[in-house]
Amino acid sequence: MKHIHHLGIIGGCLNSQEHIPIRKHYHFKLKQLFKESQNNLRLSFIKYKHFSYKKRLDLYIKENNEWPDTVLLQVRPWPFASKARFFNKLHLSIQSYSPFILNPLLSKQTVGQWQDIINQNHSNSGFSGLKENHDYKPKETLLTRLNILLGHLFGLAEKAIDDEVAMVLDLHKNCPSKLIVLGPTYYDKTWLGKKLCQKLSDRLRVELGKRDIPYICYDYAFTPTGDSVVKADKLHLSLEGHDFLGEFLYQELKKELVFYPETESLSSEKLLVKH
Repeated sequence: MKHIHHLGIIGGCLNSQEHIPIRKHYHFKLKQLFKESQNNLRLSFIKYKHFSYKKRLDLYIKENNEWPDTVLLQVRPWPFASKARFFNKLHLSIQSYSPFILNPLLSKQTVGQWQDIINQNHSNSGFSGLKENHDYKPKETLLTRLNILLGHLFGLAEKAIDDEVAMVLDLHKNCPSKLIVLGPTYYDKTWLGKKLCQKLSDRLRVELGKRDIPYICYDYAFTPTGDSVVKADKLHLSLEGHDFLGEFLYQELKKELVFYPETESLSSEKLLVKH
C-alpha cells in the first residue's frame, strides 16, 4: 500500500522563477526524492500574497475544505526586508489611507501550471503578484542606501523583525497542522539587508526553539560543491540552488514527516470534525 503526506507550502517565489524549468525547482526535487523512498508527497501551494500567514492558511482551508498534514512556511527575504525600508513603508502607509490609489500588486493570478504538473487532480491555490525579470544584477544606488538607512534610523528594522516573528507565531498558535519553518535563504542585495535577514533568522531560531517548532535554514552563499545558491540578483534561487535545497530539505523533512496510508488522507469529514 502506498503512503502519502500532504505538505502545504506558504511562501516562496514561484511566480518569479519562469526562467527555471518547473521540474528543476526544489519542490519537484523534494517530491521525487520521497517517491524514490516509496512515499507520495502531495504538495499544495498556499499563495495568497499580501495576507498574514494565518489568513493565507484560513483562505486555503475555506476554498479547499481541507488542511495539509504539515505546513512548510518559507520565510522570504525580500517581503520582510522591504518593510524595513523607509520609502517603501511610507508608500504603503499612504495607500492604506487612500482607497483611490490602486495597487497593481494586488492583482490575482493562479498557480494552475505549477499545481497541474506537480500534483495532478488537486485543487489550485490562488496567489497574487506581478511577473518580474529577476535576471539583472542589482545596482545599489545612493537612494537605495538612503532608503535603508532611514528605515534603520526610524526603527523600522526592529519593527519588521518583531512583526515577522509575531506573524509566524500567530500561524503556529492557530495552525491545525504540524508547522515547519524554512528560514530565509542567502540574501545580499545590500549589506544592511543581509544583516537584517541574519538577525531575523537568529530570532526565529530562538523563538521557535522555545516552542519545539522545527526550524530549517540554509543561509550560505554557496552549496558544499561551490555553486552559488542564488542568481546574480542575490535574492532568487539559482538552478543549482534549487537542486541543492531540494536535497537539503529532503534530509531534514524525512525526520519530521509521517506518511499515512492513502485511504487515510485528509477529507472534508475530518475537517468538519476537527473544526
